[in-house]
Amino acid sequence: MTTTATRKNMPPALLTNAFYDLHRPAYYEFAQARLPAEEARVAVAHLFSLVADSWTSVISERRPSAWAWKRHPQVIARRGPGGR
Repeated sequence: MTTTATRKNMPPALLTNAFYDLHRPAYYEFAQARLPAEEARVAVAHLFSLVADSWTSVISERRPSAWAWKRHPQVIARRGPGGR
């Protein structure tokens, strides 16, 4: 398990790529269960843009994935019917 101190010493690109590789399948599966495939791809891309834009804050969290999961349903709601 990586600790916050360990994560802070790793190169940012390595962390963001690892985070993406590890979590993208679950985020996409969750989105695809609620949206058409193309909208699910857009929602997940948007979510990972938010993660990248806030990476300094995200990485300082005890559980960075919780930061993203908290925002994921909001992103999906905006892509669904009546959203946007």
